[in-house]
Order: sequence, then C-alpha cells, then structure tokens
Amino acid sequence: PGGWVVPVYLLCGGALLAGVRAPLGRPAGRGLVWASGAVTAASVLFSLPPVAVSLVGPVSQLGRVWAGAPQGGARGALGATGLPWTELGAAPVVLLVVAGALAAAYRWWEAVLRWAGPALSPGPSARGAVGAVAPVLGWAGITVLPAALDVSYAMTVAVQLVLVAGVFVVAVGGLRRGTTGVALTASVCGAVGAVDVALLSLAAEPATYAVFGALLVLCAAAAVALDASVAGSPGPGRVAAAVRAVAACAAVGCAVVLTVAG
Repeated sequence: PGGWVVPVYLLCGGALLAGVRAPLGRPAGRGLVWASGAVTAASVLFSLPPVAVSLVGPVSQLGRVWAGAPQGGARGALGATGLPWTELGAAPVVLLVVAGALAAAYRWWEAVLRWAGPALSPGPSARGAVGAVAPVLGWAGITVLPAALDVSYAMTVAVQLVLVAGVFVVAVGGLRRGTTGVALTASVCGAVGAVDVALLSLAAEPATYAVFGALLVLCAAAAVALDASVAGSPGPGRVAAAVRAVAACAAVGCAVVLTVAG
C-alpha cells in the first residue's frame, strides 16, 4: 500500500487495541496487541522512503556549492521534484502519529500497563526501547515535512536547524535524567540532522555562514551542558562523555569551515 491508505491502516491498527479491555482472555488480548504492533511497524516501514530521500538528497548540493538557492523549494534542494509527493505526503503524518503515541506510552508507562491488564506484560527493558524509538520517528517525520509541504528553501533550512537544536536538547535532558537510550538515539539524530542541514546550506553563501555559525553555537552549548552533566552525576558517564566529545569536535569543525570560507 502507499499514499494516504497507510494512515488508514495505522488507524485500524490502533483501533485493535480497544479490544484489549474486552473479556476475550489473555491469549486473545495478546494477539490483538501483536496485530496492532505489526500494522504499526508496517505503516512506519512504508513511510521511510521519503525520509531516505530527505537525508540523501542534500548530497546533491556538493556539486553546486554557492550556486544560489535551488529552484523548486525544498523538493528542488533535494533533487526530488519528480517524485509523487502527493502520495508521499502521508509519511510525516504516520511517523509523527506513531512517535506521539510512543512518547505518550513512555511518559505514562505505568498507567498504560494498568489499562492493558494481563494482555500486556513487557520486560523491564521495554520502556527504554519505546523511549528510544520515539525521538527517532519524531525526528524522521519532521525531517521529511518540508518536502511534503513543498516549502521554500530558506524555510527548509530553518526547520532543519530548529530540529537539530530540539533533538540536542532531548539528548542532553536524557543524559541528565539517566535515560541513556533516549539520549543516544537523539544524539545520533542530531548528528545526522546537522550533517544534513550543513549540506543543504552549501547551495547559497549566506545560508552557509548562517547554518555553520548556528551549528557552532549549538554544538558548543551541547558540549558545555554535557560537561556540567558528567561532572554532576556519575550515571551514564561514558555515553555522555562520548556525545560531549563528538559535539566539541563538531563545534571545532564548524569553526574551521567558517574560517576557511571567510
């Protein structure tokens, strides 16, 4: 299936969970949970191709550095004006809905388990996995949103910068709370998003200076915040130290690019 049929399947999969509260017995209840999960996973998989386009597309700007803002807005910047975006536009809806559902389940985990009763009895690591996946899907949904809405090149760059800042905030907050799964996936998303928006910015000289300057500030701020976090608590020290080192190196790299370009 493709296009806007996928969100319909996703809604049907979510509706299956309503049967968990029915007096069907534990095996039937678990079957409904597994069926709903399978439909949700399939919906996410069918929504990933435009995400791949949004992540790989900015590489095309390496061949036209400072040639000016691309024609065709966000889709032109990705070199993907010929794709059927009318159908692919459902992808961010699916990804953001699933991300929101997972984030809500992570936040109110105990309430969800009480509501589901014996039909849902996950292991101790299940909550961490749910929390780790939620920011990835949310980041992926927002990443593809500019192309799906066909916004301007400048708006695309701005959205990607704000998104990088947002996932870095989630990563720092996760490390301070000791939720390493959330922090690690958010850090990876932030790093990939930073490379993505940096490549996008190469199309226009003003965008290059603005984006690399913003990334310099963001990476330096993340490194400083994580330094304070590691010093304040011995929790996930190695993960925090690794993320801090990557952020510091990225800040230095941005400074080098700005110096050379200037």
